[in-house]
Parts: sequence; C-alpha cells; structure tokens
Amino acid sequence: MKWLAAAVLLLSACAGRRPLESEPVSRYPLEGKVVRVDAERKVAMIQHGPLADAQGEVWMPPMTMEFLVKDPVDLVKLRKGETIRGTVFRPASGYGYWLGEVKAP
Repeated sequence: MKWLAAAVLLLSACAGRRPLESEPVSRYPLEGKVVRVDAERKVAMIQHGPLADAQGEVWMPPMTMEFLVKDPVDLVKLRKGETIRGTVFRPASGYGYWLGEVKAP
C-alpha cells in the first residue's frame, strides 16, 4: 500500500512540473505580427517567422501561435495588427516557453 501512495505522489509531482528558476534557458529572437491579445490569460497570438538560435538552428518554423507573456510591461506593448520584435525563452526541459523583451514600433 505504501508503494501505491508513493507512486501517486510521484505521478502528481511530474504532472505539475514547472521549469526551475535555475534551469538553463535558450533564447530565440522573434519578429512577427500581433494577431490577438488576451490580457486576462496573459497570452498573445503572434504570426511569426522561423525561430532560430544564435547558431542559426531553427527550433520552430514560421507559424501563427499563442505565446505566454509573463511580464505585464511586455503585455501592454502588444497591439493587434502591429509588427513586434521580442525574444522567445525556452527552458532546457523544453517545457513552458514564453515571449519577453518585447519591442513595439
């Protein structure tokens, strides 16, 4: 019975895994057009070009997708229809990417 309780605790811990603050983070420059902003959910839908690292390795092809915007200062810079530049941050685990360092025109 103890093993069952341990298994349940382990599975619940894995399901709610969040990136560690000390975890290495990759950075990908982004340029794109704001399609929609949902301030309540803290997300923005961006139509963007390819996301590549400093060595030019493409992590994500061009597409339109939602990004979490953690910093409220960045969120208020996003306006529907505007072209923006920013940085997509991706923890080494690959879980929980977000948009930051937003520069609006």
